[in-house]
Amino acid sequence: MRTSTSTISAVAAMCLAGSLSAQDLQNTVNGDLEDLERKYVSLAEAFPQERYSWRPMDGVRSVSEVLMHVVAANFAIPLRVGAELPEGARETWLADPDSFTDQAVVVDALRQSFDFAREVIAATPNDGLWVQAPNAGSGTTVGSQLILLQFHAHEHLGQMVAYARVNQIVPPWSN
Repeated sequence: MRTSTSTISAVAAMCLAGSLSAQDLQNTVNGDLEDLERKYVSLAEAFPQERYSWRPMDGVRSVSEVLMHVVAANFAIPLRVGAELPEGARETWLADPDSFTDQAVVVDALRQSFDFAREVIAATPNDGLWVQAPNAGSGTTVGSQLILLQFHAHEHLGQMVAYARVNQIVPPWSN
């Protein structure tokens, strides 16, 4: 299995070489999202419930807030490419994501959000990746939004690893 860094490097190299097909992009991003989901879920489960409210300082997201921020992005970024949210997702996960602090609920939300993101990517037609995203800024393609989804998740995974280390939690996949 590729590591996240090598996946990002592979996507960047293919983009620069101009040889990234739509199917390559979909497969690469979806495979990486599977790995990201595994890491997020295992890390969310490794944090004890009483540490979900921990934050490194005032004004910075807590453990549960970071995790739910990722959930919200996994649902919201696909909206930019014209995806329709699953029934109840807007009211449940997007209305007030910071209100969710129960570990089991957060883990379930992570799973649902990564499933949704992968479904949107898989349902995107190959010729649809290079067109303008209907609900994003001018010149923004559907493919670029899908890569943004992936990179956003990586950014906050790094944040969660730092949170874990400060709290004496070893990320389960790094053993």
